[in-house]
Amino acid sequence: MNDEGAAAADALQLEHIKFGQLMSDAARKREGDIKALERRLASQEGLRSGAQLLGVTNIIFTSLEQVIEKVIEYRRELGEKAPMLLTPMDLRTLQKKLDQYLDGSVNGVRTRQSMGWARTGGGLGSSQEAARRA
Repeated sequence: MNDEGAAAADALQLEHIKFGQLMSDAARKREGDIKALERRLASQEGLRSGAQLLGVTNIIFTSLEQVIEKVIEYRRELGEKAPMLLTPMDLRTLQKKLDQYLDGSVNGVRTRQSMGWARTGGGLGSSQEAARRA
């Protein structure tokens, strides 16, 4: 492997590690935000309501957007040191990786939403809004 290829491989390994850290940090923050929302709604007797469903969906999607933005920014930074990472083929690979992350997360939101719907018999408008966001 030439020096440029080795630099790209090292940069991809760093990106993989960073992505894992970002996902882990985001999951911890997201769960804390969801618990805080649930406490706030419980004090207002809104727990298991449409407001909770929408609030949780918004927290999750905001978290996903932040992780994706940070991964893309990190790729730009790494691309300055290893320009091979900015080729169309390598960018498509990153896009596929981010698409898988997003798809898995959307499926999780849908599962969470259907479980919440079954438990609460939540309002149709709230469910439709959450599904639109997903």
